[in-house]
Amino acid sequence: MTHNLLLLPCYLLLVNGLFGYRISVLGLSGGADEYGYIAPLFDYDNYNACRHQQPALYCLAKVVIEPVRNSDNSTRIIAGPRKNVLERGVCVAQCAVEIGQLNATEHHRLLQPKIDVPYMYTMSIFWKETIEQYINRYGELVNICINNRLEQKHNIVAYSELEYCLDVKSAGKIELDWLKITFAAVLLSFLVTFLIANVIDLLGNDRLKNQTIVTSFSVRRNVALLLQEPKTELTRDFAYIDGLRVLICSSVLLSHCLLSAKFTPISNPETFVQIYYNPITLGIVTPLAMLVKMFFTISGLLLTVHVLKDFRTKPQAVGWYYFTTKFAHRLIRLLPVYYFFLLHATVYDWYPGIDTGIIGYKTMTMERLLCRKYWWSNVLFLNNLPLVVGQCFGHTWYLSSIRRFLGSRPMAAVGKLSYCAYMLHPTLMRIFSLSPMMPDLPVEFTVGSLFSTWLCVTVGSYLFGAIVYLCLEQPMSLLLRRLYGEYSREKKKI
Repeated sequence: MTHNLLLLPCYLLLVNGLFGYRISVLGLSGGADEYGYIAPLFDYDNYNACRHQQPALYCLAKVVIEPVRNSDNSTRIIAGPRKNVLERGVCVAQCAVEIGQLNATEHHRLLQPKIDVPYMYTMSIFWKETIEQYINRYGELVNICINNRLEQKHNIVAYSELEYCLDVKSAGKIELDWLKITFAAVLLSFLVTFLIANVIDLLGNDRLKNQTIVTSFSVRRNVALLLQEPKTELTRDFAYIDGLRVLICSSVLLSHCLLSAKFTPISNPETFVQIYYNPITLGIVTPLAMLVKMFFTISGLLLTVHVLKDFRTKPQAVGWYYFTTKFAHRLIRLLPVYYFFLLHATVYDWYPGIDTGIIGYKTMTMERLLCRKYWWSNVLFLNNLPLVVGQCFGHTWYLSSIRRFLGSRPMAAVGKLSYCAYMLHPTLMRIFSLSPMMPDLPVEFTVGSLFSTWLCVTVGSYLFGAIVYLCLEQPMSLLLRRLYGEYSREKKKI
């Protein structure tokens, strides 16, 4: 009965998907209209050519066109990009040459005032103290330059506002700060501990059972724990849940790959909108919003089942200490991996010797800047509350024959990797979005690129998730649980 109750959300999601498809076919869900794009949404100057200019400054600007209809002025969240908000990447030196050929009258005419819209179109408010110096010095120049180009090509003018500027010559150089040093130190300490512990484990074999650090970081022992058969009847009954986790996690990654196209510069946004508003796509995407909540359902179910079992078999042990221990074990499993990737998010685009370009700003630098400012909200688990305006590490906002397949040993083992895979997938998505050979060109969005990205991200997340699980999650979980157990026993003696 319990298993059928857990599978009920899956049936509801299927019905919801079919119902969503029916609504889409009837035309009740809204869709892409015939209102075309005034100008290309994304257009970037040659990034590499800007290295040889003086100043070698490359800036990204948001361009707001006067709304021509009510929907352009709407505060509602829309699936596709806003058609009256463009994005331009400009080389400041090249702009200076272009507007140098214009007279004072043309300068005055092309310099447009700010156009007020009731929604946020730029992220610069989160790093205002950094971008303000560039706005004061080059804001008018870029505004005139972009309008000159828009008028020549599309016979329109607009208001441009700088969002981010990058010194191209210094890009890719190693500039250390305390967060980068901390991340490097933490990563190095984990790697050294991991290597030494495994060497000692291989040489010492089974004579080191009481060595907490060695046994916690031992790959041989952790792989055995990962693949071991369920020991109790209760864990055997719920073995299929690990397989269910894999399916849910893979579906969530698919939705994230689709949504990432909204924030990544693409050369054919109209194709994205057409695919997104396709009835079949809507029928698939609509129920995906419920999938993350199923993680809460699974966790709550398993916790409740174990607590009820303990109430029945050893009621005298259930008390304040019992629940604090359960809570502590939960934190011990989740926090090491969570805080490690949160720290990594603060140094996202720090790959020594690699210049991620202006596309890297959209996929990595923006997240790094937000995390450096709002990391405290994640540490205190406040990042999903309205009081936090900027959200860092956004994907962490929450923290039958089919059953035989889901409960099989391979699926059960892979299911244990789902947490690490979920924490890893944004990094892989950002890396796959980069084109080292073309750092200033938007990517082309197709159904094939969506599913190939999803497949690569999903497989890569689980493959690298296995490494993180064996090197970080399982060792730290075992180590901290043993230390917590020793601390609790000593406290009881006192």
